[in-house]
This record gives sequence, C-alpha cells and structure tokens, in this order.
Amino acid sequence: TAVVVGQAAKRRIDSHPHHTLYQAKRVLGRPSDDPAMTELREEVEFAVTADPEHGVVFGVPETSRPISPQQVGSYVVSHLMRITETFLGHDNIKSAVICVPAKFNAAQKLATYQAFRQAGVTVARVVEEPTAAALAYGLNRKEGVDHILVYDFGGGTLDVSLLHVSDGFVDVMGSDGDDRLGGADFDAAIAHFLLEHRHGQAVVSRVSQALQSLVQALPSNVDLEDQLSASYVSLEGFCTDLTTFRLSLTSREYEQSVQALYARSISPVTRLLNDLNLRHDDVDEVVMVGGTTRIPQIRKLVQQALPSASVNTHIDPDITVAYGAASVID
Repeated sequence: TAVVVGQAAKRRIDSHPHHTLYQAKRVLGRPSDDPAMTELREEVEFAVTADPEHGVVFGVPETSRPISPQQVGSYVVSHLMRITETFLGHDNIKSAVICVPAKFNAAQKLATYQAFRQAGVTVARVVEEPTAAALAYGLNRKEGVDHILVYDFGGGTLDVSLLHVSDGFVDVMGSDGDDRLGGADFDAAIAHFLLEHRHGQAVVSRVSQALQSLVQALPSNVDLEDQLSASYVSLEGFCTDLTTFRLSLTSREYEQSVQALYARSISPVTRLLNDLNLRHDDVDEVVMVGGTTRIPQIRKLVQQALPSASVNTHIDPDITVAYGAASVID
C-alpha cells in the first residue's frame, strides 16, 4: 500500500479520517501513560492506543500492525528525501544534521534519531532548535547581544527558549512552552465558533444525513468496489441533497474566538523569565520561528511583552531552524 505524505495526505483528513495520521510529534518518545496520549486521542479520529513495548502507537484500518510515531516520522523524512532528489537532483544523501526542541528528553531525542534511521539516514549531529534559530540570524556574532529569546510557535506546539551568548557560543539557559498549543488550535477555535454561531451545526447535520442516505442506498450483498462502481445513481441523489453554504466570520469575531489562545501564547515567556530571575528588558533579541508566528497579533503580543528587544522575522519562520542547521555543517 502506498503511503501519502504532505499536502496530499492533509487533503485526505476529511475524506479518510481514520486512515490519515497527524500530530504524531505530540506523542513522539512519550510513555503510554503520558497525558498527551489521552489528549491526542480526544482530538483525532484515528486510533491512538498504548503498546507495552513501543509506548504510544496508532491504529489504521486494514493494517495488521500498529504504527509508531517514529514510523510516521520516517515516512516524512523519506518524502523529504524524494523531494530533494526530484527538485535538487541530490540522490545520494546518507547523513543529516537534525534539530530537536530544547525541552526534548533523552527518550524523545532517541525517537527522533530512530525516525531518521528507519528512513535510511545517518544522524551526523543533533542541534537544539533554538540554538539553530539564533545561528540562522548570526546573533552569536552580533555585538551587544547577551540574551536571545527564541519563540517557536508551530502547528502543534509552542516552545520558548532563552539563550545566553558568550564569545560567539550559544547556550540554552532554559525552556518553557505549551505542548498542547499550536496553529491547529486556532483552526479548531474558528471551527467551534462557526458551529456555535454561524449555523455550522446545521451544515454538518445536512452532510451527515446525505451521507447516511447514500450508505443506505448502496447494495449490501456486494463488496465495496462493486458498490462504488454501481452507485452512480445514488451519488447523483447524494449531490442533489447537498447545497453550497458559505461560512464566514468578521475580524472581531475571529479575535473573540481565539482570545484565550492569545493569553496562553505569552504565558510561557513570563514563566521562563521568572524562573531564570531575569527581567523583560534583559532580552536583547527575539527570533520568531514557526508558521503560527506569522499571525500579526502574535508578533504584536511578543513585542509588547519584550519592549526592549529587537524582533527578528525576515527569514521565513518555517525554515529558520533549517538555515541554522545548515550553518553548522562541516
């Protein structure tokens, strides 16, 4: 069976919710009794279970063995290797510099290493992501910089790290964050708002009824492939039952729906500075990493929290860490 990765897989979430795996990083290297497993299970439609030997694993219909988060990671790495070969012509990559969150423990780092090994890639060096982000901007060589805050807000997690610069070397002083806050939560907040305030539930009910009608119209005495090939009449009726419905919300309604997420997005910054006995004006530079940092209000909140710091955003936040990783290659 072919494995689909990337945007093609993302487009299948709605049509194949039990067969499409995502947010695997949230449970990568975590034990089966970790609260993250329960939380992920509540968010997704594919099976998330505990395995005595492998910890958290995923179940997909019609597969004989569970799939580990490491295996999901290996599929992603293999997909990236194919992209590299297709578009850049590099077909003999054997090793890589990899970056991991600063707060990853030994088990999580090992799981990341295993994902690359399963994809046939040797890990040449492991760099902490905030260190790589600072190196991308060359802040380790910038005059007058003592403390750098790396604000990494991706699709699934928020990681905040404080770095100290001394003689061109960068050390991670401490990290904080929110493992259950990411861009996906902003999407979910909008969806919940539309369900509650824009007749979204009525739309969902209409589609569910149409799907149920389609299922009932299919003959039950033939296999699925034959059902699909013989169901064009039912499909015509199914399409007739559906109508185009546009759901929208205003900017003010959007801000209202994500207000609680904004508050959570700054809390790790305050906690980290307090833990390290530092003031907000001790931070000289901020590096914004991750796609969610493109949200204008997020950038504004970070600047307000650290008014004396320069906020660095001119490198694409999706590839800032990759730039830094490339800079340490011998």
